[in-house]
Amino acid sequence: MNHMKPARLLTVAAAFLAVACTAGATPFEPQFTIVKIAGTCEVQLPGTNEFSVATEGMVCPYETVIRSAAASSCILSFSQDNGCLICQNTTVKIDESMKNKKHKILRLSVGEIEFNLEPGFRKRNRLSVETPSAILDAIACTCAIEHKIIGDLKTSNFRCTEGDVEIAGDYFSITGLGANEHVTVAETPKNDFIRIKVVIGEITLTVRDTDGSERKIILSAGDELTIMASDSQTNPAILDVVYKIVFADPQKAELAPWQATFQKPDAEQPDKAEDVGGPTPPLPKERKWSHLTVAPPVPTVTPVGRQ
Repeated sequence: MNHMKPARLLTVAAAFLAVACTAGATPFEPQFTIVKIAGTCEVQLPGTNEFSVATEGMVCPYETVIRSAAASSCILSFSQDNGCLICQNTTVKIDESMKNKKHKILRLSVGEIEFNLEPGFRKRNRLSVETPSAILDAIACTCAIEHKIIGDLKTSNFRCTEGDVEIAGDYFSITGLGANEHVTVAETPKNDFIRIKVVIGEITLTVRDTDGSERKIILSAGDELTIMASDSQTNPAILDVVYKIVFADPQKAELAPWQATFQKPDAEQPDKAEDVGGPTPPLPKERKWSHLTVAPPVPTVTPVGRQ
């Protein structure tokens, strides 16, 4: 396929390759549970306009919005040993796909989420995290996703603690992001400038040319790829895309920028979840969350706005 989707529709697939999938993966429950709360967290239930105070043990329908205050956080359970930590100052909608109720979608507006998913969970489930600049599709991993505005850039941080993470976008793809490695994806509000930077680790970055051929480039900590997209001056249905690699190591040979052209995609309709009703009483079985601790997130170093 030689055409491109908008730059904001980046797909990030987190692959826990170190552990094989297991047949005993637990299916996600029809509703999620707020297992533990530190500080103050609020929920906005489907069909309501106001937030109310969240309580431990509360079982919520999908389409619920969760908001954590400063120095506050909470743990959500999707099923036994599958869940996430909502860090401080975070707003996220816990949604699900209309096409596939097994596919849960966390729409992160601002803040940070840390995930711990059992090996093989994807045999019965699917989970994605959508930020204003990227979409993460988790296969099985321990990872963290953060989104915030830095300068004039919408910036998403992707950090892998265990396993391997693959980041696939319509302009590029990344492989080889493994344990204790970190990549950022930042873009302008108009999505005409994108920057992918390796903060920690080493990755293989692949981009496609106009004819569909691939270029593979090894990037290390400090290296970055910038992508600039603009309407073609000769054909409004065509996008001109310019790629530029900047290496942090001056010993690496500099690569000249190169250009590719792609057909503009048709506009896509966002996936909207069905209304699954109001909250239900807490589930009776106990949750085991010894691997997660409710606490404010540790500050991370993030590149500043566009240079």
